[in-house]
Amino acid sequence: MELNTLELTEDQGGRVLRFAGDLNYATIDDARKGIDRASDASPEGVVLDLTKIEMFTSVALQMLLEVTSDRSERLVLLINDRIEGILDVTGVRRRFTIALDLDDALRKAGD
Repeated sequence: MELNTLELTEDQGGRVLRFAGDLNYATIDDARKGIDRASDASPEGVVLDLTKIEMFTSVALQMLLEVTSDRSERLVLLINDRIEGILDVTGVRRRFTIALDLDDALRKAGD
């Protein structure tokens, strides 16, 4: 499966960039461009909704580490159990602002 959904929406007053499919070498450029567009369009934080990601590779993890360190604005990751496990096992979870539901993610993005 490929990254078949990349959608920027307004949800409860906050920007949410929703991903679905695979986040890997073949799809990473589109994902990064989407994050750049969402960040440029929002003076506040952006929620990256990764709950529908099926494959999350090391390339995806590297890209997320880069975009969070490249930007002064807040990026909040809304994640599924698979990605949560990867962040825990790799020891990088603390480098991200994590949310497990949309309300919490929007609150953190707006802080």
